Amino acid sequence: MSPTLATQATQTATEIALDQFFKPLARGPNLFDLPEKRWKSWRLVFNKGFSADNLASFVPGMVEETLQYRQTLKKYAPSGELVRLDLVTLRFTIDFIGRTVL
Repeated sequence: MSPTLATQATQTATEIALDQFFKPLARGPNLFDLPEKRWKSWRLVFNKGFSADNLASFVPGMVEETLQYRQTLKKYAPSGELVRLDLVTLRFTIDFIGRTVL
């Protein structure tokens, strides 16, 4: 997704447009397109997860995963060859999210 499209979808789109945008991605109700009353009740469920203290507790693991990703990239650098980063970055992304969420 382009940054322009992301901005448009999250900042300038109407509730109807958000519904059309997120339904194919979420395949059901989600915090981005719920009506306000339902959104508030679900947001309360997740409030603790978004607290500054909780998010800050993830930082050491995020840093560790990022340093491992950096090491992986540094292994490729000396060759000077073009390297496809999609699989390497996908693995990093999965590890990063897994470490943060699980």
